[in-house]
Amino acid sequence: MKYDKERYEVGLLFKGEVDLPDNFEVLKRRLNSLVSRFRRDPVLYENYKSVFEEQFMSGVIEQVDIIKDDLVDRIYYAPHHPVIREQKESNRTRLRIVFDMSSKERGPLSLKDNLHSGPNLNPNLLTLLLKFRMNRIRIVADIERAFLSIGLKEVDRYCQRFLWIDKIPPTEIMVYRNTTVSFGIKSSPFHLAATIKHHVRTFENSNPAAYKALNDCLYLDDLIISLNDIILND
Repeated sequence: MKYDKERYEVGLLFKGEVDLPDNFEVLKRRLNSLVSRFRRDPVLYENYKSVFEEQFMSGVIEQVDIIKDDLVDRIYYAPHHPVIREQKESNRTRLRIVFDMSSKERGPLSLKDNLHSGPNLNPNLLTLLLKFRMNRIRIVADIERAFLSIGLKEVDRYCQRFLWIDKIPPTEIMVYRNTTVSFGIKSSPFHLAATIKHHVRTFENSNPAAYKALNDCLYLDDLIISLNDIILND
């Protein structure tokens, strides 16, 4: 793990020798299905497009130089689909784009099959919820765009290619790749927990109470804690 002054950067947890399939044809079929859905629901397409445009501007995704990228052996294409979170108020916040790292032709291994999940660094959820009820002040919060804030090292970005279109109906299919840890990667929960624990450890001496709260009471990107005093500075 390294820090480039903007975000931490990690590498995927591959199982020894990597065996990735050529799943480009699967991607094209899945993209055609998604385009058909966009034709029936233009609002979904506009919201989807807005998410990708924002991610491109912030460096979360980048367009692929096919000639340069095809010089490497480890390449994988991931289909994507929308997940609508009904509890969210606006269309923009309701839509999450999720990548399918299990995609493959019949027989070969997927990206998910090639990865370790990593150890579970999250606290026991039942214990966390019981402690949450013990004190009079209860705090719930989450880290915004947590997974998208963790960078992926250059060599592993080749495994996170995906296809996108210019408009509806499409006249061009473009290739992009994720530069950060995708939510659908098998080891994503480990990468997130390990990165957070590594970061909050820098406050262990300067603010031990805040360090303990963040180290012990974060489940993935959700803070679940109760206190009798809101001051976390010793």
